[in-house]
Amino acid sequence: MTDIEIKVKSEPRLLYHYTSYQSVFNIINSKKLWTTQIQYLNDETEFKYAGRIARKILNSKLSLELSDDDNFFYSQLLEKASFDHGANTFIFSLSEESDLLSQWRGYCKESGIAMGFNYIKLEKLSQNQKYVLLPCIYNISEQKKIINSTIEDCKKIHIENKNNENYPESFWGVFNARFSFIAKFIKHSTFQEEKEWRLVGGPFNTYDDKYKMRPIKNMLLPYYEFDLSEDNDLGLEEFIIGPNKDILLSIRSFIAFTRKINKKWRVRRTGTSYKSE
Repeated sequence: MTDIEIKVKSEPRLLYHYTSYQSVFNIINSKKLWTTQIQYLNDETEFKYAGRIARKILNSKLSLELSDDDNFFYSQLLEKASFDHGANTFIFSLSEESDLLSQWRGYCKESGIAMGFNYIKLEKLSQNQKYVLLPCIYNISEQKKIINSTIEDCKKIHIENKNNENYPESFWGVFNARFSFIAKFIKHSTFQEEKEWRLVGGPFNTYDDKYKMRPIKNMLLPYYEFDLSEDNDLGLEEFIIGPNKDILLSIRSFIAFTRKINKKWRVRRTGTSYKSE
């Protein structure tokens, strides 16, 4: 997607996706994940957060005494860069936490399951499908560092090529491409307990067969299929049955389902005392 690097400090063994029984059933039977088009994710303000940091960094630089080249670059970037996440990219969210109360409350209000994906298998599946699997960055110092590094790298490219007739004048387009990648993984520190990872793919052509839509309450939701079928176990290793007033029956029926389809996934119950609605 880009040559910007987001470092993985430590690889988790498992990553969890909290969702409904219907979604789990659909994923297993179709052998596909439905990765959501980024503009349609729940919190629009989240995807403006990285842009606010970038603008603050640029304004801070412009408050200093600068060379003509630097002043021109920073001011033009501030004025013309889009600071967005790019069009036609798709996301599937996971967590390092297997049994997190806020996740149950947020994504499984009427009961649900945490699907435990094997990190190595999911990473392998992503490599051939134009996806990357990376952790979110919550630390503000790290966020500023990677955004500032992106700005300075683009400035260096601009200065080195400003007299090149074949170099496009719209250097902010180079920045947009790089910024749109890192912005997908920058998240406010108040969400750090989630320890979120994102499976991010694209940009994809909306005429692709894997680009589809499904109805929700007030619109059609665009998604892109991520294929799990290359792995016999679909990259899955275990399932956590979430808070549920009929939790024993839920566990029994889900174990029966796994046996019926000849899978040996682990199935266990939540340890939280939270009661779903």
